[in-house]
Amino acid sequence: MTTDNGDSAHRIAPSPVVHVRGLCESVVEADLMEALEKFGNICYVMMMPFKRQALVEFENIDSADRCLSYGTKEAVYIAGQQAFFNYSTSKRITRPTNADDPNSGNKVLLLSIQNPLYPITTDVLYTVCNPIGNVQRIVIFKRNGIQAMVEFESIQNAQRAKAALNGADIYAGCCTLKIEYARPSRLNVIRNDNDSWDYTKPFLVRRERGKTRQRQAILGEHPASYGDNSYGSHCPLLPLPTNTRFKRSSHDLPEVVAYPLLQSSSYMGHASSSVAMVSGLHPERMNCNRIFNLLCLYGNIEKVKFMKSVPGTALVEMGDEYAVDRAITHLNNIKVFSKRLNVW
Repeated sequence: MTTDNGDSAHRIAPSPVVHVRGLCESVVEADLMEALEKFGNICYVMMMPFKRQALVEFENIDSADRCLSYGTKEAVYIAGQQAFFNYSTSKRITRPTNADDPNSGNKVLLLSIQNPLYPITTDVLYTVCNPIGNVQRIVIFKRNGIQAMVEFESIQNAQRAKAALNGADIYAGCCTLKIEYARPSRLNVIRNDNDSWDYTKPFLVRRERGKTRQRQAILGEHPASYGDNSYGSHCPLLPLPTNTRFKRSSHDLPEVVAYPLLQSSSYMGHASSSVAMVSGLHPERMNCNRIFNLLCLYGNIEKVKFMKSVPGTALVEMGDEYAVDRAITHLNNIKVFSKRLNVW
């Protein structure tokens, strides 16, 4: 450890900026500050979440030198995992704005979603972010994993959201948020749909899948052995990973939802309607809110209506037939409150 780290450190000219590598997925800026502030005052931290790396800018070169010298002799642990250090080729970390001023910042945040076992849509991110500060626009893109930019009404709202949500899980054990300030100061949204939304312009045309011009398919319909779910094979989503910083013991939670084994799902078709029928609901414990919470993971929910003539059955109108496909794939035959659901 010491030879490799020490040799590489001295090939680069000393700098107050230290390059940190070997970080775990759950690490956030506060973990770096806590582990490294003993070497000197830290001016700025920039995370590189998908690379498991970070840049740490100390107040002076002496502090950075103490960090590297200590790291060549003793193991330094950050959030429970050993980290490695090098001088950075940069003398100062580029800030998106004047981050040295606590009243400064950017009202647009860059969200990186790690371990996205469930679909991430504008509705999901709006539900997560808007209670902290008014959200104006959201754009989701998938170049480097799943990332999104969220524009808040003010810089103060963005600062509160970053402090409250950075490192948190959207769902238990997965969809972990890593948040930085984005470079753009305003987002441009041309349509309202699952990947982008301008909440100041509700009249923007919403793109609906299946409503565009039909193109000729080279090989015709897709093979029966493949589904339409763009999130991978139809594998069970639970049990969820346990190596999360934000978790509760299984003893703290009742077994509300039980997923079937992989072979129990036989659905390989394609829904012809945007309305799903859900039967087998617990007559006393299931209501519209719980049905919404169960199905909103797979698409927008427009309406939920219980059928009075058929107890334990409800009709759910979703955003499109593809959302119904995903709901059927993941929810058919699961147990909710010890009753097995049928979704079709």
